[in-house]
Amino acid sequence: MCGVVGLYLKNPELHSSLGELFSPMLLAMTARGPDSAGFAFYGNEVDRNKVKFTLRQSVADWSWQPLVDSLRGKFGTDVEITTNANSATLVPSSPTGLLSK
Repeated sequence: MCGVVGLYLKNPELHSSLGELFSPMLLAMTARGPDSAGFAFYGNEVDRNKVKFTLRQSVADWSWQPLVDSLRGKFGTDVEITTNANSATLVPSSPTGLLSK
């Protein structure tokens, strides 16, 4: 059976304790069965007036550029993209353009 745990640390003083705080949650998940545990760390927050989309693709050699080009063309806003393995983070210059169309 699957399960999800999460930890959202807003206090920078607790960042050095992440492993200590997260470990008991992962241990609790081991009793749920043979499913593997996965985890992700997110950071690099964006300005308050922006939105960030983090997407994952199961295909290893996926090209994110067509999606970025489509967003730029459809919404008329530049899109900053950062890729890491099979995931990408997209930050539109003008999120209001995305939300209003």
